[in-house]
Amino acid sequence: MFFKAKIFDLTQEKINFSNAEINYENRKYCEFLSENFIKIKKFNNDATINCSSVKFVLGFSNSVRKKINGYGKYQKNNEAFAISIGKKTIIWAEQESGFIYAVSALLELARHNQLCTGFIYDYPLSDVRGYRAFLPSRSGFESFRQMVDLLAYYRYNSIILEVGGAIEYKRHPEINERWFELCKECHSYSGRALEIVRNSEWIKNCFHCDNAGGDILLQSEVRELVAYCRSRGIEVIPECPTLSHSDYIVMAHPEIAECPENPYPDTYCPNHPDTYKLVFDIFEEVIDVFEPKTIHIGHDEIHTAGLCPRCKNTPAPKLYADDVWKLRNFLKERDIHVMMWGEKLLKAYLNDRNSPIGGTGRGEGKRKIPAFYPCRDLLPKDITYLHWYYVFNPDYDKVFLDRNMDTLYGNLSALGLKHWNMRRDRGIHGGFVSNWGSFEEEYMQRNGQYYSLISTAYAFWSEDFEALGLDKQIELTIRELYRLKCEKIKNPLKVVHTTTHRIDYKCFYDGRFIVDEDYILGNYELTYVDGTIAYLPVKYGKNITVDNFEDYQHESLFVEVAYSTLPQKLNNRFVYETVYENPNPFVAVKSIKFIPAEKYKDVFVELFSFESSNKFESVANSQIQKEHMANSEFAYDV
Repeated sequence: MFFKAKIFDLTQEKINFSNAEINYENRKYCEFLSENFIKIKKFNNDATINCSSVKFVLGFSNSVRKKINGYGKYQKNNEAFAISIGKKTIIWAEQESGFIYAVSALLELARHNQLCTGFIYDYPLSDVRGYRAFLPSRSGFESFRQMVDLLAYYRYNSIILEVGGAIEYKRHPEINERWFELCKECHSYSGRALEIVRNSEWIKNCFHCDNAGGDILLQSEVRELVAYCRSRGIEVIPECPTLSHSDYIVMAHPEIAECPENPYPDTYCPNHPDTYKLVFDIFEEVIDVFEPKTIHIGHDEIHTAGLCPRCKNTPAPKLYADDVWKLRNFLKERDIHVMMWGEKLLKAYLNDRNSPIGGTGRGEGKRKIPAFYPCRDLLPKDITYLHWYYVFNPDYDKVFLDRNMDTLYGNLSALGLKHWNMRRDRGIHGGFVSNWGSFEEEYMQRNGQYYSLISTAYAFWSEDFEALGLDKQIELTIRELYRLKCEKIKNPLKVVHTTTHRIDYKCFYDGRFIVDEDYILGNYELTYVDGTIAYLPVKYGKNITVDNFEDYQHESLFVEVAYSTLPQKLNNRFVYETVYENPNPFVAVKSIKFIPAEKYKDVFVELFSFESSNKFESVANSQIQKEHMANSEFAYDV
C-alpha cells in the first residue's frame, strides 16, 4: 500500500466486495463513491470472505474512539476516517470528505492485492493539500477531469485555478480579444514567448499563455469544471493575477499600464483612476462564476513600480501594500478570504550574496527592480501567503511565521524541501504543488507534475516521510508512478533499454511545447508471426533517457521519465523499463528491431530485454539478452 496509515491492522483473509450492498444514505459525494466502488468490486483476488454491506457513518462514536485509543493513536482531526473491513464493512468519517479518502484507501488496497479484513484509521498531517494550475484547454477537459480524480484519490483537498484572460468576461470582451491575440503570437512556434521575454528592454518573466491552451473558456464551461472539482471534495480557489502578471488587463487597456511604452506591459498603475473599476469588474464576474470562499490575487514577480507620473514619488513597498489593501477590502466586504504569493516579502538571495532575488531589489535603468521587501510590515495579517522560496533558506519561513502570517508552501515538491517535519511543526500547515503548463499526460510527466503530486501526497499524510530518506522517497514515488502508468496499459509490451545520448532538460511551459522530431530517437519495428509490422516510438524524455547521472536525486532528466518508465540501476548505469500498448495483441511477436531516426542515426540505443504478453499466444519466455551491437545490427528474434 502506498500510504502508510496511522493504524493498519489487517488479517491475511482476503475479502470480496463484488456483491456488497452500498448504503450511501444521501452522502454528499455519492458520484465519486459510487464510481470507485465499481472499481473496487472488479477485484476478487481469490477472496475467501464476501462483504455483504458497506455502511457510511458521519462522526466517530465513543466506541470507535475507544478502539482507536486501544492502538494509542487517536488524534482529533476533521478529515480523519476509519474503516472496519469485514462481512459488514463500516466507514466512519468526521466530515463528508473523509469518505472520499476512505474509499480511495479501499481502492488502493484492492489495487495492491491487500484487500483483507481488519481495521484502518488515518488522518492527514497537513490540513491544506493543494494543487495550483491553469484552466484546461477546451480539448483538454477530459485530461483535467482525470487530473482531478487523481487529486481525490491521493487525498488532496484544494485547487487554485488561474483565471487571467482565459475566462469569458461579459463586461469586458476587449480583455479576451487582446489576450487571445497575445496567446496566438506566443504559440506561433515553440519558444516564441521566451524569445519575447529575452529580447525585451524591460525585465519580464512570462506570459502564462498556456492558460486554457491560449483560448477563452465560456463562463458556463468554467462552472462545470468547478462543479466537477467540488464533486470530488476539492475546494476551488480562483487566481486573478493583479498588479503583476496583469498582461491580460493592461495590454487591452494600455492607458492604465505602469510602463505604457513597454510593448508587452504586465503591471498596472495602482494610482490610475480607472484601474480598480476594471479590476473590480473582473473580480465580480469571477465571483459570480466560482462562488469562492477564497480568491488568490497573485502579486508575484512584480518588476515594474514607481515609473509613471502618478507613482514615481511613492516608495515601491507602499505602492504594493496599498494595492493589496484595496483588493483585500473589496473582497472582505463580500466575505471572501484573500491568498497571494509571498516572495516579494523576502530580502532573499541565491547561494551567494551577489545574487539578490525576491523582494531584495536589483538592476539599473529599464531593468531596475525596486526593493519591495519592506512591504511585509505594511500588509494585512488576515491573508494567506504562499511561500515558494523555501528551497533557498529554511529561515525565510520565519519572515512569515514571526509576523503571525498564515503561510502555506507554493510551488511545492516535498522531495525538494529539507527538514519537512520541523518546518511543518513550526506552523506552515500545507501547500500547493504547482503546474505552469498543460494537463496532457506527456506534459504532466515531463514537467515533473506526477512526480511532485505523488511524493507530496505521501508527505501530507504519512508520519515516516522524512525518516525514509531521499533514496527511499524517490523509490516509493517512481514505483507508484509506474504502477499508475501500467494500470492504463491493457495489452503490454515491456522493454528495458537505455541510451548514452543526452538531451538537455527543458520544461514545457509558457509557449514551449513538445516537438516530436526533437525527441524521437527512432522506432522499434515489431514483426509479428503473421507478417504484420508495427512501430513503437523510442522517445527521449518520455520512455528513455541518458544512462549516467552524477546526481540522479536532483537530476531533472531522471524526474522527466518517471511515470512512463521504471528506472533501474545496472552496473552503475541506469536502464529504463517501459511498457507500450501492443498494437496487435492477438498475434505473437516474431522479432524486434530498432530503426534510428535520420536526425539521430549515430545515437546508440541499447535494448536489454523485451517481453510480450499476448491474449492469443503467450510469449512468456521472450527475454532478449542484449549484445553490444551497432544500431544497424540491432535486431532480435523472439
